[in-house]
Amino acid sequence: MVRRSVKHRAARVAGTAAVAKRWKENRVSEEVDEENSDGEILKDLDGLGQMKFEMMKERAEMYEKSFRNEVKKTKRTKHSLQKTKEKLEIKRAEKKEQQRASAKHDCNTEKEIGKLRKKLEVLDNRISVFCADKENLASNIHCLDKRVTRAGAQQEKAVLKAVEKEKKNRNTFHVKEKGIVADSVQDLARDLVALGLKPGIVGPAVTRILSAAEVEVDGVISCTMARCAVVEGGVAADLQITEAMKTSDGSTL
Repeated sequence: MVRRSVKHRAARVAGTAAVAKRWKENRVSEEVDEENSDGEILKDLDGLGQMKFEMMKERAEMYEKSFRNEVKKTKRTKHSLQKTKEKLEIKRAEKKEQQRASAKHDCNTEKEIGKLRKKLEVLDNRISVFCADKENLASNIHCLDKRVTRAGAQQEKAVLKAVEKEKKNRNTFHVKEKGIVADSVQDLARDLVALGLKPGIVGPAVTRILSAAEVEVDGVISCTMARCAVVEGGVAADLQITEAMKTSDGSTL
């Protein structure tokens, strides 16, 4: 609507300017003719005719004055139209510049948004990793808490087992250690035989004495075992005497 009205006004102004130009040319020629013919007309007219002629002349001057005003208005309109065109051109240029700046700003904004999205994705991944680590730590802490709660009971049980084992070991007389007759058992058998006990009675005597002392006997001291202990003791004594004689400087009887 604005463009059509501007074009319409421009056409009207151009038409008015052409009419004014033609009117000026005709007016110059008419003024020359009027000056020549006024004198002749005034001579021919009477008093009433002269009054009408004067009125017509004044009316023509009024029309001429109004026409001049219209011409001035037309010039002003043309000038304002030119200014309006210049303003429109300036506004169009400003609008284009704003559009370019806006497009550039939008492009930069999209780039920044892309960077922020990537950063958010990285942060989301880190947060998920941290959450998984947190869950693992929570489960580990829960397991450790359970272990701590069980540690006291386990320690008490271990202490009780050790005490029971120690009591059992102390209250048990082992004849053999790892399948071999202990040296203390052989010494005991030799001592009892030396005191006058027969080898066959050594085992029952030791069992009876230890039972009276509330000591459990693990194994049996047989007659053969007692005899072997005595024989081994004699052989060991002979070997000791022989070794002592070898190492000594002399002997006395």
